[in-house]
Amino acid sequence: MEKDNSIDKDLKHHFLKQKAKDQLTTPDFQTVFGHVQQKQKAKKRRNLRLIAASVAILAVISFAVNDDILPQNMDKIAIAKSTTLLYESLMADGKIVTNDIHFEYDVAKIKPTSLPIIESLAGMLKKHPTVKLSIEGHTDSSGCILYNQQLSYARAYEVRQNLIRLGITADRLLAKGLGESHPAHPNTTEKGMALNRRVEFVLMEQND
Repeated sequence: MEKDNSIDKDLKHHFLKQKAKDQLTTPDFQTVFGHVQQKQKAKKRRNLRLIAASVAILAVISFAVNDDILPQNMDKIAIAKSTTLLYESLMADGKIVTNDIHFEYDVAKIKPTSLPIIESLAGMLKKHPTVKLSIEGHTDSSGCILYNQQLSYARAYEVRQNLIRLGITADRLLAKGLGESHPAHPNTTEKGMALNRRVEFVLMEQND
């Protein structure tokens, strides 16, 4: 027995639906065909949208391949854009404050997810070779004052070392640990404490 094609299935479906509703013994073909035509048109529109989306995706892939805009180059473009924003912020405020450099718990080891912002900072410093920065680590108020000061210095120093590894000369970078002595927010809530755990890049010299 042959399988019903799509239109046959639609005709039977709409006729049975109409028959059950109106208690018809013979089909109202005008109504049934009207329903079927609407359904077929809707299918065609969906297919056209899928084709258009596929063409668009292929075009993007082709553009990326032909112009060498591959994932690694997309990262470079993002870093270049953030480099400009970092420099503008530094010139406007005299410092860059970030809570996006994260460390392993209770130590100075930088998490890999924090490396893009450090790379952006290195890019900004390379682009503006007269800029010198004081890298200042801050903590919340948990723990003793001396320990927090030492931890904040170790973290600031680790950021400095990463920038040096990325090609920034050591004489342009100073590491400071300020511990809990300069809170940006009250240490009375988890959110406030999280915001106090930060690194600031303070402008020391700019001769451009």
